[in-house]
Amino acid sequence: MKFINRITGQIFDQLPENSLLGEWLITNKSDNVKVNNVSIPSNLPFYLWADNSNNIHFFSDSKTQDLSNIKIPKWQIANDILRESIAYFYHQSNNLNINEDNWENWLNLSPLVPEINAKIHLQVLEIDLQKQWGHLENVCRRPRTYLKMETEKLAISRAKKIANGAIEHLASHSEDWYRRNFNSVKPNKLLCLVREDLLNIYENQVTAKLIDNLLEYISHRITELTLIKNELDEAMDFSHEIYKIYRRNRNRISSLWGKQFDAEIGFLELEETLKELNDKKRKLLGLITTDLYKAIPKQTYVPMTLKRTNIFVNDQHYKYVDLLWRNWSKWKTRQIKNPQQVFEEYQQFFQGFEAFSLLLICKTLCGNNENNDQGLNFSPIFEQDLNCNKQEKNNQNNLLLSFNGFLGKIDLYLSKNRTFYLHSDLINQGLCLIPLGINLTGIKDEKEINNILDKLFAQVDNSCHNIILYLGTKEEQNLLSKNLQNRLNNIFIKDHNLTGIFTINPFEILSLERVAYAIKWWLYGNLYLSYPPVLNLPFKITDNLLTYFRDSLKIKNNQEFNITISISNQNINDFNRELTKEINRVESMGRLGRSQLAELRNIQNNDLPNQINKVIQPFKICPVCNYQEDLKHIEKLNNHSFQCSCSQCGSSWGTKHCGNCGKNFPFIAVQGIENKELNYNPLNLDRVFGRDILAIPTRKDDGNIEFICCFCK
Repeated sequence: MKFINRITGQIFDQLPENSLLGEWLITNKSDNVKVNNVSIPSNLPFYLWADNSNNIHFFSDSKTQDLSNIKIPKWQIANDILRESIAYFYHQSNNLNINEDNWENWLNLSPLVPEINAKIHLQVLEIDLQKQWGHLENVCRRPRTYLKMETEKLAISRAKKIANGAIEHLASHSEDWYRRNFNSVKPNKLLCLVREDLLNIYENQVTAKLIDNLLEYISHRITELTLIKNELDEAMDFSHEIYKIYRRNRNRISSLWGKQFDAEIGFLELEETLKELNDKKRKLLGLITTDLYKAIPKQTYVPMTLKRTNIFVNDQHYKYVDLLWRNWSKWKTRQIKNPQQVFEEYQQFFQGFEAFSLLLICKTLCGNNENNDQGLNFSPIFEQDLNCNKQEKNNQNNLLLSFNGFLGKIDLYLSKNRTFYLHSDLINQGLCLIPLGINLTGIKDEKEINNILDKLFAQVDNSCHNIILYLGTKEEQNLLSKNLQNRLNNIFIKDHNLTGIFTINPFEILSLERVAYAIKWWLYGNLYLSYPPVLNLPFKITDNLLTYFRDSLKIKNNQEFNITISISNQNINDFNRELTKEINRVESMGRLGRSQLAELRNIQNNDLPNQINKVIQPFKICPVCNYQEDLKHIEKLNNHSFQCSCSQCGSSWGTKHCGNCGKNFPFIAVQGIENKELNYNPLNLDRVFGRDILAIPTRKDDGNIEFICCFCK
């Protein structure tokens, strides 16, 4: 049995201490090892998982002994609601065969919580509880009891029914006499029959446990609907806060949400459902104070399948307790899993988080097939089959898809460690996106969170840029300190290596924007940092020909040039005219000009002006609206920095020089960025600008906008 670290690719014989669930794969080289009472198939990697008690138990059949037992902290276990939502994307990707016919369906798949319309309405059990509430309350207020007669010595004033043998007992116990007469005794106490109503009968045990079970179910539903409500609130804010959010980001979010759901109508329906559930929870808590509930011991066990007693069959109120129990048990049965089902559920969850991340990557590159979101303007190349590539386990990286766009070609790989790798023709280093299906912000100790982040980033491969994607909720993140919140959902650059960590989940409406921001930083940010680009030529160019390119390039040597701006059409025509003239002159020299003629023909065949413009063209593509500025020249600034503007959307981009660290850093300034209504809180920038910024903008005291250097901050 081996343990594979998904971040480093290292293989261990034993699981290190303080391991994170989503960080590790397990593989078995033999057939006699069990994990959590599940036999692991040999030579296939699986995600490490915990059992129902949050333990990982290793057992060897051959040695008939326990190998080890590890306790997993509760915060690492995603709640049932998140697991159910994430598993949906596993099933969607599992049935997906990416080709031209169904690619549109995959791109149109919403990354938001699935089946939201069905979730916001009252479920079957909740409707039944509404209908039968009067019967349940009647049972709790006026329960059936078991009548029992006890013999007890009582004062004469309290005696109601004398027990058999009371006279004989009185005759032999003079301490119970009040006084003695000549021929009789006047008693002070007598043995009496006392009636006792016993509430602890089977039917009442079921009722008390039903109250507990319904409270568990309703709390689960309230949590689920609260997460959806938070997402709805965010969507409503995007629609209403017109002047506080950059319009392109607002339109993308509204379009993404609107395709799946009518936020305003859904919000009202959800509020009604939440109101009903909270009302029922309050009433159920009220039943906890009844004599019936208090009379049943907490440790009382009631099996899932009820006995069909006469009371449950015939009583006009108790029969509805039986009905509610059976409806609740249908829901609970789906929650109870055997070890094999727990194993399959966790694998579907972790692989579903992979599929969810893949969907966000694809939507980032290709958009939503709508004008509001064209992504980065890439289109898929239909050559590969996703399912086939998933089965190629022996390769280091399995090509999933290739994309073509204005910025060249991008290949998307799935590594054997279950991480995604993006390779671009333009960028020297690739981008590794690591989906970790754990909730880091579920930890209450901020020091522990920082230690985990330090450990994760210390393990990443420095030969590429790395982005970690993890589960988390906005509410949990808002409870953290500002310094820690700033570390999350942000990009950091050290030694020109891009690192970052972003929270994504189907309940977080900004998930797509965060992944798009990370990929845009990798693609455009690194592109701008490479300015001026270098063009290497396999031939030399004479000085008289270079005269026409003096404004467009800087000569490093006769065969290596830094391209600063594109060549104008006039200079291209003049160059071609001069080149033709030079070729004609050398041709007239006969044998003496043969070698020089070959060099000139080489220059002509390689179409040098086109090569120069091709190298500089990506810098002129607008990173906001994807418009190509064909005629607009790049503005050269000091210290090898540059700036370019878009005539369509009014955005500007390029690099700025930092006076503190002396480095150039990339920026995007969208039209209207100086709007005083926009919120420049660093913790809120993903909501305001989404993917449409690189360096973080800040507003000075005089109202002007500056950008924070991504190297020295």
